[in-house]
Amino acid sequence: MKSKVAMKFNESIKHLQDRLTQLIKSMDKELISSITAYDIYTKPLIE
Repeated sequence: MKSKVAMKFNESIKHLQDRLTQLIKSMDKELISSITAYDIYTKPLIE
């Protein structure tokens, strides 16, 4: 994920936020779970 956003020009914070949202939504549950163990992030994946 870092390689897809680091050192890239973004027109605005909103554009960066939209890009990050798009990247996160494209990730599978296993990848997100491997990045963090916080319930706030993993709990919605289980429900």
